Amino acid sequence: MAGVAKTANAAKWQVFSNEKPVFSTQTAFIRCPTLTHQSLNMAKQLPSKIMYQIPRFSNSGKEYGNLYFEASEKTYLDLHNTNEMNINELQLDIVNTDETYCRDLEGQSTIVLHFRRKR
Repeated sequence: MAGVAKTANAAKWQVFSNEKPVFSTQTAFIRCPTLTHQSLNMAKQLPSKIMYQIPRFSNSGKEYGNLYFEASEKTYLDLHNTNEMNINELQLDIVNTDETYCRDLEGQSTIVLHFRRKR
């Protein structure tokens, strides 16, 4: 299977796989449409603003109630900014595989972002 997606500026992304990916119904994603990064949503085979995949279970394996998940390592995305960025507002969305809002979440969520200079 090969997927090709074009961005508005005509750049192409090609992704090849021998199998169709299986997406869990127990997963969610963090999307940030206000930053300058670009990722690829493999479910839609289109460019996206998804930053990170988060499971819908806790570090201890719980799948219901109050869940706490902390990744064992940080993930960094290149923002492709050539100048210093002044961020006045960030919009962070928790979305499903199809990038619709997760409507079945309850309680509070905390999202921690860590910014660093590119190495």
